[in-house]
This record gives sequence, structure tokens and C-alpha cells, in this order.
Amino acid sequence: MRGYACDQRRFFATRFQPGHANSDQLTLYVRKNHHDVLAAPGTYSYAYDAQSEHNFRRYFNSRESQSGFVIENIDPSGSSAAAFRNQDNGTRVITNCTSQAGIATVCEGKMISETVYDGYRRIVIALHGSYSLVVDQIPEKLGSRRSWIGWQFDPQASLQITTAGAVRAEVERTESILVPSDNLPSPEVFTGSLEPLRGWVSSKYGKVDAAPYVSFPLGSGHVLAAFLLADAGQVPSPQLSVRNLESGVIGITVISDSFTDDLLYLSQWGSFGGVKGLPEFSGRFLFARRRGNILTELSTLGSKSLKWPEF
Repeated sequence: MRGYACDQRRFFATRFQPGHANSDQLTLYVRKNHHDVLAAPGTYSYAYDAQSEHNFRRYFNSRESQSGFVIENIDPSGSSAAAFRNQDNGTRVITNCTSQAGIATVCEGKMISETVYDGYRRIVIALHGSYSLVVDQIPEKLGSRRSWIGWQFDPQASLQITTAGAVRAEVERTESILVPSDNLPSPEVFTGSLEPLRGWVSSKYGKVDAAPYVSFPLGSGHVLAAFLLADAGQVPSPQLSVRNLESGVIGITVISDSFTDDLLYLSQWGSFGGVKGLPEFSGRFLFARRRGNILTELSTLGSKSLKWPEF
């Protein structure tokens, strides 16, 4: 059985099982109006064929086919060179989630591993009735290894990359948008690529279908990356930024044509304060929306105290 966290439309896998399992810890799948937008890549085959020109079995078994953080040629689930994985690979995921009706569902997963994936965190914030945010905290010991954050779209998805690097995806007349934070470079798009092997989905055993895969390369200076997922038109002309404020506290800003949202996220229940111009509060999560200079929405998860700064 798979382990999932977050709400019914946005899931990220949290389990590892030895054997045939794919390396999909903390990867994300999105289904909308009964259609996949971000798709699970599928299995293709349980047999490893070292003689094949294009080893699709290894590809579908690896993180490079998933919607998540990838370090090239390193698999936190251990070797998939044979039909079965090692049962004792030393990798696991710790998760914690909280939710409040009408406000948000917040889930965090942290990878514990004997590989350089150790310490990698993925945070999903689903604002109820609105957009979702995905925040990736990249391990600092990554060094010069080639890495990226990839997004595997459904084979039926038609993509358009905007000048700002956002991805507009249409599936069955329903359009979604994926917006990267402003510290990320323009993405690369692969559809049915054989060199490198990328941009494939297996809809049934033994079959492969070309499907758009969008890759955002990471540099040695990347510690945080964030993405906004929304219905097209829900957030007009969005811009996204993310930053570390202090130990364990992440600040996120979403700017659109009609509003500005500021979010503060604490990886653990606690208190935040002492940063000029930002509120002091206890809890897990704070959301504030301004239209012009007017604060129109303010909500928190688990907050017992809140002190708003003077402007």
C-alpha cells in the first residue's frame, strides 16, 4: 500500500517498500476533475534487462521518472540493478500534517537516508479553496552534484512555458499553472526523450507513452525552491518568492495583479518573532492577504498568540 499525505487532490508519496517499489518518496501526484495532471509514471516492467539499449525498467523504478527532487545517478532507495531492491537500504520518511477546515492543510516530509538525500524536506501547503504551494529544502551537502526538481505531466497534457518560466498545462479542457519561485532558472522540457531517457509514462504493463517532463535545474547555491500550483486564472500574473528567515522558519510571498499573500511556515510547533515588519505568533503557519495596503485576510494554524507589527 502506498502512504500519502495532504488533501484528496494533491498527494505526495511517503512510503518505501523493498522489492519492486519505485523510488517515489516525497514525490507529488495531482489529479483534477477525474484526470491526472501530474501523473504517477507507472511500472512498465518488473524485469531488469541489462542488455536493452534503453533500460525503461530502471528508468521507471528511479526518481528520474517522478515529480520530485532528483540527484543524478543517486537513488535513496538503493540499487535497482536487479529485479528486487535491497530490503535494508537505510532510507525512510518522517511526516507530520495538520489541517483546519476553511484555512489550509499543511504537510511536511523529511527524508532520513544514508545517501546525500539525507535531510531533504518537502512541504505542501494547500490553501482550502485556493492554490497550493510546494516548498523543497535542498540538502546543503549536495555539493557540485547535478540535481533538479522535475515534474512529470500526464501524456494528455499540452504545455506552454511562459517567458517567466511558469508552466501552463491543459488536460481535457482544464488548465492548470505551475509557477516556480524567482530564484530558479528557466526549465527544460523533455517529451519522449531517449538521450537522456526522460519524459515517459507507462499506462499499462509493457507499454510506454511519451509525456511532458519539466525539469528545473538546481545550482550549488540553491537551498530552497518553491512552486505554486493553481487553476489557470485563479492567481492572475503570479510571482513567487521563498526565503529562510531563521532556523526552521520559511517565508513565502505570492504577488498577483489583485493581491499579495505572505505566508510564514514553522517546521515545528513553536513561536516566531523578532523580525522587523513581520508578525509575532505561536503555532505552525500564518497566512496574510493584502489588497493594496489593506489587510483583508488573516489566518493561522494552531496559534495561541498573535501580535501584528505597526506600519
